[in-house]
This record gives sequence, C-alpha cells and structure tokens, in this order.
Amino acid sequence: MAQISWLSNYLNNSRLSNWSSVKDQNPPTIYQVVILITLEIAGIAGNTLAIVMTVKMLRYKGNLPQVLILYLSLADLLTVLCSYTPSIIAQFILIPHSFFYPSHWLCQFQAFTMMTLLYYSSGMIVIMSIERLLAIKMPVWYKVNFKRKTVYIFMAITLICCVMFNLLPLFGVCQLSIHFNSTCFWDWDLTNPGTKLYSYTVVFLSIILVVAIFIINIITITIVKRKNKIADSQGRRPITESRATGVLVSTGFLFIISWLPFSKLWSINMLMTKN
Repeated sequence: MAQISWLSNYLNNSRLSNWSSVKDQNPPTIYQVVILITLEIAGIAGNTLAIVMTVKMLRYKGNLPQVLILYLSLADLLTVLCSYTPSIIAQFILIPHSFFYPSHWLCQFQAFTMMTLLYYSSGMIVIMSIERLLAIKMPVWYKVNFKRKTVYIFMAITLICCVMFNLLPLFGVCQLSIHFNSTCFWDWDLTNPGTKLYSYTVVFLSIILVVAIFIINIITITIVKRKNKIADSQGRRPITESRATGVLVSTGFLFIISWLPFSKLWSINMLMTKN
C-alpha cells in the first residue's frame, strides 16, 4: 500500500512543462471541431466494421491473417478512443469554459495509452508482414511451426515492450507537455539528457519500423510474383496464399502512409527545438 501511495503522489505531483498555459488557450475553431470529430468517427466506424467482418470470417475459417487483422483493428480502435476523446473533451468542453485538464492523471493516461497503442499497432504490422513472408517463402516450415500460439507469444512480447518503454516518461525520463490541439505528448526539450535520449530513440524506432515494414512487404511481393510466374509457365495454379498476402501487404502500406506524418513531425519538432 505504501508503494501504491508513493506512485500516486509521484504522478500527481509531476508537473507538465506547459501545464499552466493550457488555461490561456483560445477556444477551438470550427475547423478544429470538424477535423477532430471526423477523425474519431471515421476511426471508430472503420475499425468497428473491420472487427465485425473479421469475427464473422473467424467463425468459418480461423486463419492467422484474420486473427492478426482482428487484433490490429482492436488496437487501432482503442488508439482512436484514447487519442481523440480526451482531446475533444479538453478542447471543446473544458477550455472554452476556462477549465483545463482536471488532473495530471488524464494527461498522463492519454500520452501513455496513445503511444503504447501506436507502437503496439506498428509491432502488429511487423508481425503480420513477417507472417506473410514466412507463409510465402517457406510454406512447409510455416505450416509445421508457425501456429496461433506462436503469434500470441510475439504479440504479448510486443505489448510488454511497448508498455515498459512508454512508462519511462511517467517516471521522470522526460516531461510531458500539452500541444496545440490539447493532446498530451512529451516535451521536445533536448537540453535535458534524458529527454534527448528518449526523443532520439522514439524517432529512430519510428523510422526503423517503417523501413522494416516496407522492405519485408516488398520482398514478399517479389516472391509472390516470381512464384506465380513460375507456376503459370508450368501450367500450375498460382499460390493459394496470394489473396491473404495481398490484404495484409496492403494493410502494411496503408499503415506506412498513416505513420509517415508522425515520423516527420517528430523529426521536425526535434530539429526546431535543437535550433
């Protein structure tokens, strides 16, 4: 109980770098209202539809690609809810009435859950990409060794790593700050050694993940095309994994497109802060 009390007091007393300035933010514009609400509605609707369709498919045929898509959709849905909902509450309900985040807990919760789920989603995409590459390149080994239990183990390891990494800001490695759209995020204060190391690690990881997903999917596409070409020349049927591979590869590239703005924004913020 003493440890829990200490943790509670520590998190409540840890200051954000620009906490007091939140009171001075201007009321939201119509443009901000439309953008945030549209993003949340689209994210909730799209991921809910994907979850419903995947669950229906799993009733008839529970392949690993469908399992991976289901958990990715769940992670993305939670990301949308944890990222946009607190911002909408703060920006459109609290700030216009001269209020701000009711406690540091809400801000810390948003930053932690948002980044944990974002990295977990990217980890899921990497697992999906590797799963497809193994299914195409080594089909016999894949069927014997790559079971659903194996995927669950990798998913659990990925989640634990994401949680541990994103807990570091809550224990003083770097400060959090409230950004222009009332989103809690860490402060790009590169004068602090801990913040500098953490910031560079975040940008490095985001770039590595994007590059890894891109390279693995390109290799997978190349192998699929080569095998289909050989099968066609020999009068055989094309490989049976082509459809599932196409869906998961497309998901990977869509993730890269959506992830790149975050990577560039983080790099720009670091450079601007450094200069």
